[in-house]
Amino acid sequence: MKQLDCEEAARRLHAFLDRELDETEIGEVQAHMDNCEECESKFRFEASLKRLIMTRSSEESVSYSLRERPTRRLRQQN
Repeated sequence: MKQLDCEEAARRLHAFLDRELDETEIGEVQAHMDNCEECESKFRFEASLKRLIMTRSSEESVSYSLRERPTRRLRQQN
């Protein structure tokens, strides 16, 4: 297992949160976070933010226009 620096750990953070890494990569990111308080703090923040977004976006109180806005912007960029 290779040791990651903070930059590489940060690049893999979202894939780690989304469970898109293989077992070796998961181990590498986890080992880095176990030894790096700053990266572990970023992970906790991103994980909390992701949970909040998932919770809020699944509530029926979210308006159609708010849900549609990101999709519309993506279409405009293409």
